[in-house]
Amino acid sequence: MPIEKIDREIGRKFFLYWNDRVTDKANPVTGGYANRHLGNLRALLNDYWKYVGEDHENPLGGFSFLNKRKGKRRPFSEDEIRDLFLQPSKFGDLNQEARHIILMMVETGARLSELATLREGDFVLDHDYPHVLIEERDGRSVKTDNSNRIVPLVGVALEVAKLAIKSD
Repeated sequence: MPIEKIDREIGRKFFLYWNDRVTDKANPVTGGYANRHLGNLRALLNDYWKYVGEDHENPLGGFSFLNKRKGKRRPFSEDEIRDLFLQPSKFGDLNQEARHIILMMVETGARLSELATLREGDFVLDHDYPHVLIEERDGRSVKTDNSNRIVPLVGVALEVAKLAIKSD
């Protein structure tokens, strides 16, 4: 659909689509998730009209959801980790570096972007508790200030770190 054709009625239909997903009893999404999609499209429309020099009322203006989810997501169970992540067949054609990142994610809870940008100097293996330093530096940002941290390396993550250091 051409962007110029997106009017309040289309905006309302888009909102109702997300309303159906938020209120779905079997597999609902959170209000925050729906708001992110509404906000992304709202921003895109605003940026487009600003670029072409036109002044429009945003067809998604005023539409939002309450985010009723309280607490945190449940962690993966041991069985889920074993079945989803630790089966060699699950890695398909991934290269060794990608497999190592997945295994470290499972063991540490660190984000993909944090692990993919690690350097050899970020690993501290000759310490009372081996760990990896995740912190902001040139060429690397962190999601929040609290994302700067020391992540202990145990089990599979420690073995992967040793392999990663050896291969450099």
